[in-house]
Order: sequence, then C-alpha cells, then structure tokens
Amino acid sequence: MKFFHCQGHCDPVSGRFLPQQGPAGGQRRPLTHIVHSGNLLHKGGGGEVSGDLCQLLGRVGEQRHIPLPGQLLESRLVLLHDVFTRVQSFAFENIDKFSSASLVTRMTTDINNVQMSFMMCIRIAVRAPLMFLFAVIMAYIMGGALATTFLIIIPVLVIGLLLIARKAMPAFRAVFRKYDKLNESVEENVRAMRVVKGFAREGYEKQKFAAASHDIAKDFTFAERVVALNAPLMQFCVYFNLIFVLFVGSRIIITNGGTTIDVGQLSAMLTYGMQILMSLMMISMIYVMMTMSYESFVRICEVLEEEPALTDPASPAMDVKDGSIDFENVSFKYSAQAKKFALQDINLHIDSGMTVGILGGTGSSKSTLVQLIPRLYDVSEGCVKVGGRDVREYDLEALRGAVSVVLQKNVLFSGTVKDNLRWGNENATDDEMIEACRLAQADEFVRSFPGRGRTCRSRSVPFPAGCCT
Repeated sequence: MKFFHCQGHCDPVSGRFLPQQGPAGGQRRPLTHIVHSGNLLHKGGGGEVSGDLCQLLGRVGEQRHIPLPGQLLESRLVLLHDVFTRVQSFAFENIDKFSSASLVTRMTTDINNVQMSFMMCIRIAVRAPLMFLFAVIMAYIMGGALATTFLIIIPVLVIGLLLIARKAMPAFRAVFRKYDKLNESVEENVRAMRVVKGFAREGYEKQKFAAASHDIAKDFTFAERVVALNAPLMQFCVYFNLIFVLFVGSRIIITNGGTTIDVGQLSAMLTYGMQILMSLMMISMIYVMMTMSYESFVRICEVLEEEPALTDPASPAMDVKDGSIDFENVSFKYSAQAKKFALQDINLHIDSGMTVGILGGTGSSKSTLVQLIPRLYDVSEGCVKVGGRDVREYDLEALRGAVSVVLQKNVLFSGTVKDNLRWGNENATDDEMIEACRLAQADEFVRSFPGRGRTCRSRSVPFPAGCCT
C-alpha cells in the first residue's frame, strides 16, 4: 500500500520540475540547476520508491501488505467452502427456491467473477485514484485558472459512467438468470440421457440448448456494448481537455508574453492531462469489472444470507417411542405464494409395524405425503406425528435416524458400493451391510459383483442402471 501511495504521488510530482528546466523570462537555467533538480527527483521519487518497494517485498510474507496469488486462491477456496457449507444446511424448500442449477452457477461463475474483480482492485484501485488526485492537485498548482477545465470534465465523466451502470446492471442481472436456466437444461439432459436417446430426442435437445445459448449471447453482447461506451466517453473528455489547454494556454502565452504562464508550465499541464488520462483509463477498467461482478456478488450474498427453512427446536426430543404415524388436518403447498395446496385436509393414522400402500396417479402428491414424515418439508397447516409426537419437536438427526426413506431417485455417490452402504452407518460391519442389502432385496444383485469394493464410476445415476464397474 505504501508503494502505491509513493508511486501515485511521485508520478505527478515529476511534472513539477518540467517548467524549471525551460526558459524563464528569456533566461536559460544553468546546467548545475538542472543537475540539482534531477538529483532531487531521483532522491524524492525513484530512490524512495525503490527503497519502499524493496522493503515491501522483503516484508510481504510477514506483514501481508498485499495478497499474493496463493493467498488469493486461499481466499477463493474459503469463500467456496462457506457457500458450499451453507448449501449443505439448506432444506428442500431452500433448494427449491434457488434451484440446483442456480446454486452451481453461484459456486462457479459468480465466485470466479468476484475473484477477478478483487484481483484488479488490489492492483489498480489504489494506484489509479491516487495518481488522479495528485495530478489534479499539481495541475492547479502549476496551471492556476487554466486547470478549472477539470471542474467541467470530471462531473460530465462521472455522470456518464453512472448512466452506463444504470443501463448495464439490469442486463447483467438478466444474463446471470439465463445462465441458471442454461445449466438447468444441461443438467436435465444429462440426467435423462437414456430417456432422450430412447425417444430419439437428441435433435430437440440440441435445438433447445442452441436457443438458450443464443439468448445468453444476445443479452451479454448488449450488456458489453453498453459498458463499452465508457471508453469513448472517457477519451472524448480527456482529449477535449487537452485541446482546451493547448488552445487557451497558447493564447495566454502569446498575449501576456509568458508572464502569467510560460511554455514549461504549459508542458506540465499537458503531462498532467496524460497522467489523468492514464488514471481514468485504469479506473474505467475497474469500473467495467465491478459492474460485471456486482450482480455475482449479490447472488453469492443471497446464498450466504439465506436461513435454513428447517431448524431444531430449543429443547428437541431425542428418542422416537415407536413407528406410529398420524396426519392431523394436514395441508401443504411447496411455496407460500402458491394458490393451490398439493395436499389438503389429510387425516391418516398408521400403527407401528403396519404396511400401507398409497395409490394414486402421477402428480397426485404421493411422494409429497411421504416426505412430510421425516420432515423434509414442514406442513403448511395441521401437524404430522411420529411416535405420538409432532415431528417439529424432534431433533432432525434423531428423527431421520429413526425414519428411513427411499426416495424416487436412487443415487450413487462416487466411491465403492461399500462406501455408499455406509451412508446409513459409518461403522457398519460387512454382516450388517449384507443384512441391509437383504432387507432391501438387493443382496443378490450386490453379491453378483466379482469384488465387494467395486467402484461406482458416476454419481447421480440409478443403482440398477449399472453404474458399478
């Protein structure tokens, strides 16, 4: 930070010596004065900056004045870990709110955008404003009233950048939402690959993906074109300022004979104008990146600030007395804004040990009713009881440890069959796993493998589909 401060200060100050080397009132400066000024510039500028730079680099590992690439990677991993940990605490209701495709986009594309923006900020965002500030100050010291042109140019530039941001922000927001839809389309296609091939729908899926990609490209091109307007705006303002300084300054020198402002001061004003140009160019680069990454930052914060829909009560019950199940005036809908209930006025009693079949057509909420028992969702009205106690009074881990649920989508995670079987009990023995397979009527299927430690080559593929090799 100290290095950037010195560099931002010394670059504009170097122009302070330019008019001292030129003619003043027809008198040439002696050679000794030029050498003395150069020595001062070296000591006050280059020597100090070099010393500060060496000192900074020597202490950077200890003091951590600026982040190193390894530290940036570590920061990214910490952010990714925090977001992933937060997602793991979400209930089904939270995941339905964001969608799994959107969560993947937020943990990849959005975090990458924020990381790139942060890297640019720590390298440029300190130096550029300091150079801009000191250049403007020195321009007033050297040019006096001639520097008032900055009071006109700078507000015009700031207003223009704000208008560009106001137009670009909604465009980037729409682009990131369409990223989510594109990822969702890819996810559906991969999961249902066998269905797509079985019904010969590859052409339709390609057209759907191409349409989504074209839509994103169209919106992203519009957003980039809006943001790109900052470059001509900045160039116009700066070069207008240079033309004004040359025209007005030359007339003042010719009219007053160099008594008000001389050629050296005019040269210094042009130098400060170019330094202001460079600093504004760097600031505009940061501005473009910040405009793009702001929406990513907001989307990441939405995940981190989202509270899990299901929480344990203050004094949870840890033991489930028996396996009896009661539905008392239960009504449920997936969203509070939904107009219709998925389940309404359900009253049901199932004794412990009883076998019950629930029949109904596709979409009749059979799975929804089962998911209320282990409290994968909370009921909208009424209550669900297990062992004579409301499921909302249990500790979630204790309740789900006592209520076993086999969901419609049977998923294998990367690893061996034995690793997947131990999800229910990390310390299960071989005999216990064989018994679990027998109860699930999968023991013959598992025993048919040449080895018990067979590796699953893919996650999110149904077990009977042959994902073990």
